[in-house]
Amino acid sequence: DGLKVHDGGAVISNTNLTVLRVVHENRDNDNGTVLTAETSSPFSTEIDLFRAIVNSGDDDEDVIFQISAEPHTYVNMGGMDVTGGLTVVSGGLNVTAGGATVHAGKFEVSAGDSSLQDTIIHGSITASSGTMTVAGVESTASVTVAFGSITASSGTLTVAGFFSTAAISCASSVDADDITIYGSITA
Repeated sequence: DGLKVHDGGAVISNTNLTVLRVVHENRDNDNGTVLTAETSSPFSTEIDLFRAIVNSGDDDEDVIFQISAEPHTYVNMGGMDVTGGLTVVSGGLNVTAGGATVHAGKFEVSAGDSSLQDTIIHGSITASSGTMTVAGVESTASVTVAFGSITASSGTLTVAGFFSTAAISCASSVDADDITIYGSITA
């Protein structure tokens, strides 16, 4: 019932483009797993279940993708394109370099607080609840706070074409040009 290699492992070498191809050819019985990588060892950083390597055999071989037994998946080079969305169930999203760009749709934090720094917005920012802390934001459209307030705890809050349906409170003074208020200004 198939090939079994118990000790010593196996090396498949071929000069053709496809070295190993695993195919499931049973359209009437779509169950089971086409390819499984498993270990009897416990979680470990010393074991990789899968590696994709270029320049193999050279001193400067590059591991471009790996799945370790930590468990952890690494995309070490080249980036990743996702079609169909990306869901982060736990651990959050951490961007350490290059920033994050949303080309379509919207960026939404549905629970918790948001903290943005040096942000350029070409659409709108909406904080429906919670707290949104923004440092150095530039908006070419609208900033909407559905519930709560916009606060400049220090420095100056400058808004062109400001619209408010509630009260505007200032600790010292208000310099208002083209401001529409359906509440009151308290300075």
